[in-house]
Amino acid sequence: MSDNVRLLIGHDHGLSGMRSSDGGQTWGQAELFIPDVEVTTIVELDGEMYAGTRGAGIFHRPQGPGKAWEQIETPPALTKIRSLCAANGTLLAGTEPAGVFEWVSRRSWEPVGDVMSTAGSGEWSYPVPSVAVHVRDVAVDPAKPERVYAAIQVGGIALSPDRGKTWLERTNLNLDVHTIKTDPKRPGWVLAGAGYDPRSLLTDGLYRSDDFGDSWTAISQGCGNFVVQFAVDPADSDTIYLGTSRGYPPEWWKAKTAHGEVFRTRNGGKSWEKLHGGLPDELVSHITAVTVDPANGRHVFFGGGLSRGDFSASDAGVYQSLDAGDSWRKVSDIPEPAALFCHALR
Repeated sequence: MSDNVRLLIGHDHGLSGMRSSDGGQTWGQAELFIPDVEVTTIVELDGEMYAGTRGAGIFHRPQGPGKAWEQIETPPALTKIRSLCAANGTLLAGTEPAGVFEWVSRRSWEPVGDVMSTAGSGEWSYPVPSVAVHVRDVAVDPAKPERVYAAIQVGGIALSPDRGKTWLERTNLNLDVHTIKTDPKRPGWVLAGAGYDPRSLLTDGLYRSDDFGDSWTAISQGCGNFVVQFAVDPADSDTIYLGTSRGYPPEWWKAKTAHGEVFRTRNGGKSWEKLHGGLPDELVSHITAVTVDPANGRHVFFGGGLSRGDFSASDAGVYQSLDAGDSWRKVSDIPEPAALFCHALR
């Protein structure tokens, strides 16, 4: 395991990175790698890094010391990237307006069918008029790579059993789905994190499916209700880190708190424990990003923030745990990161 690591932070104003030469014990100052664009997602594919932006497509950083981030040529439909998924040696992208695309042979971007052909897509909506309905996250089932999951904001899950030839609607969970994750070791196992949708009669929070996304069970009872992101220990998918807030955005801005909390389960969601070490009982911030270092499952990060007008949460920033969530410390003041990724430097 390398002690030379970098934490990448995607935020409203670009992509920043902090470097550590002692395995995350200490961090250098943040460096801005991609300026002046909203960075929404960060993934690694074959040791190389990719960042999706909402406005400038996709950036790529090749392996090797001193390599710079470069913009990848993409068609206009991929200008606004909401999610990237690295699977089976390629990338899938979820976009705004709603679409799913695959980087075929790493040469051309091709649509994975037409996600807007999903029955019920006419009911999809987003509460902010300036933001189009979009694919907030995309995932591939490792046991059935032709099976693709798209989190629709807001509209539930669009599921393709045949790599885009057909798209099916799944609305048997809360409709405001933000994040979807699968597990290469557990065929058919899917997690989905949901926020708040006033049309839905189903609970908010974290859901699990054991049948390839056909049926869903809420598993985060007792935790906060609004889930933007969660993270799964890559070595043990029964260990899940859940970032939550309570209520929904208009209530947060009115009260000037989102009641942010972090929880952990070690038994796949049968029970949860609230993580307190170094954290207040509730953060003013809402939790915007959660990640686990893929090379060290004990190293966990989350980010949060809350700002509107002249108000900004004093506890906004990026937090790190070196002991699987037992204790936390703030390592950056960058507020409201949309994406976090820790990787070894080569």
